Amino acid sequence: MVKQISSSGVFDAERIVEFEARLKVDKHDLDGLLEEQAELYWHVSSLKSLWEARRDEHKRQVQVVEAKVDAEIREGAALAKEKTTERDIESQKRLDKDVIAANNELAKYNFTVSRLGDLKSSIEQRGYALKELTALFLGQYFSREPSEVRNKIKEATRSGLAERRRLR
Repeated sequence: MVKQISSSGVFDAERIVEFEARLKVDKHDLDGLLEEQAELYWHVSSLKSLWEARRDEHKRQVQVVEAKVDAEIREGAALAKEKTTERDIESQKRLDKDVIAANNELAKYNFTVSRLGDLKSSIEQRGYALKELTALFLGQYFSREPSEVRNKIKEATRSGLAERRRLR
């Protein structure tokens, strides 16, 4: 089963890799995969929501850092009695090491949220695949002999080609 999300919110790439490994579908274990599907979806959705909240909090922290740097630049220009434009202040702010560091950290949060979003979509697709595989299983598709399946495919192909020839 899937590990619980820790209350401390500690997370690393190993968790994503663990969830990605669970995407693989084994047609011989449909019952186990179906039991796991909802729980897996819930865990990834919850984790994505958690990281979205963290990212949003970090966005606010970036704004605070930018505001402090902006104030320092304006104060420094006022003390030096230099005239500055908004464009100059914005350029200096973008080059500030604290702003760069905060934005780099924000990029990591954005990447994690994006990766979890992709994983959530993949789990949704896995659910659709499980539904189709279950329908095939119930129709006894997997119990047929391979030669029987090949013969049915050949027959369908031949009839399809014959139909196309007639339409020409």
